[in-house]
Amino acid sequence: KLTTGLSNVTFINNFVPKINIDDTKNLACDLPFILFYGRLDNKAKDLFFLIESYKESVLIEKGIKLVIMGNGVDKFEIQHKIKELNLQDFVEMKEYQQNPYHIVQRAMFTVMTSNFEGFPMTILESFSLNVPIVSTNFPGSEELIIDEVNGLLVEKNIQGYAMGASVEV
Repeated sequence: KLTTGLSNVTFINNFVPKINIDDTKNLACDLPFILFYGRLDNKAKDLFFLIESYKESVLIEKGIKLVIMGNGVDKFEIQHKIKELNLQDFVEMKEYQQNPYHIVQRAMFTVMTSNFEGFPMTILESFSLNVPIVSTNFPGSEELIIDEVNGLLVEKNIQGYAMGASVEV
């Protein structure tokens, strides 16, 4: 229990949302995969960092795809980055889905490479589905992710993140 020394403060735990899964939908891909899902905004989510880290990891040689699911202002730039790094056979882009949980629950783990977040629902949703998360250590992430317990917190460098993602495999 949090003690603040203040009499007019109430501590409210983070909630874990109730998730409904539609198992009738198609999977993200046929191979094992890791998943980013959310807004395609490179300034906030740093998806270029994610793609570059994925390329440096051992995931490709292990036959593990990266699935990026969402919509946003940087969708075409992200697609261009994937082509630039010659990763079209290894990175799959999927459109935003209002109920993505049938895909989330089948991911080996979810990934976050954010520079900043408001309240990262992706983390709570992953936890709700017992899916671990590999995340950069952005402000506030350590409040939800307990390193090596319910996920991994990794410093923001490509080699470190690539190694962290490989550890989860």
